[in-house]
Amino acid sequence: MNLTSSRTVALPQSELEPGLTVAGANASARVAVLHGVLVVGTLAGILLSLGLWTTDRPFPLLPVSSWFPAIPAPWDKWFLGLWLSLLALSLQFPRIGLTGFLAGAVFLCLSDQNRLQPWFYQYSVMLLFLLQPKPAALAGARVALSGIYFWAGVMKLTPVFFHEVAPWFVAPFARGLPGSLQQALQFGPRLVPFAEILIGVGSWLPRGRRWAIGGALLIHSGALICLGPFGHNCNWVVWPWNVVMPVLAWV
Repeated sequence: MNLTSSRTVALPQSELEPGLTVAGANASARVAVLHGVLVVGTLAGILLSLGLWTTDRPFPLLPVSSWFPAIPAPWDKWFLGLWLSLLALSLQFPRIGLTGFLAGAVFLCLSDQNRLQPWFYQYSVMLLFLLQPKPAALAGARVALSGIYFWAGVMKLTPVFFHEVAPWFVAPFARGLPGSLQQALQFGPRLVPFAEILIGVGSWLPRGRRWAIGGALLIHSGALICLGPFGHNCNWVVWPWNVVMPVLAWV
């Protein structure tokens, strides 16, 4: 017997779609999860900021130009319902649903630049990648996500973040503590910029990917605790974003 011979283990062809390889099946599953997570995250963010997406609201619109049209009330709400329906429809009919949703997103953002929220254009760009072949969609999503983490870390390397933002994050839990314990509590948020840079780099390294996923889970869990009901209880719209980001890192 030749003990040095190698064997290839493959799934039975009956378990795969015709012409679909094991690698292709894995890519299809990952794209399906990516699509579902992006749809849920986008819907959650929009529903938590509904006033931003209508015309009849207390604060004014900020169009790209004074001549750019806005949908008047009550038709703005009908348009919003149709727009969100297209996003949900994309789970069954990706090309039709995503094309319609993204076209509507462009129109809504041109009619009001306030809608260009970071979480929204991140989701929109990643949804756009889903119109590409599956390997390109996954590669594009990884480029986008790693770039977001890397740049987010770089942008936080400022005195304002270390001396003002980091203490603010943990302020609800630091009240009444001795000064030394308050400083120790602030140490965690001050590590976030470096952790985000490492996540952005580590997501491309085979041995670093698990550490990147763990780091993302730790950072966003901490953000949820600080911004959630037990902390500042503010900025609801980014709560689902902090849930979605580690899942995207995992996908």
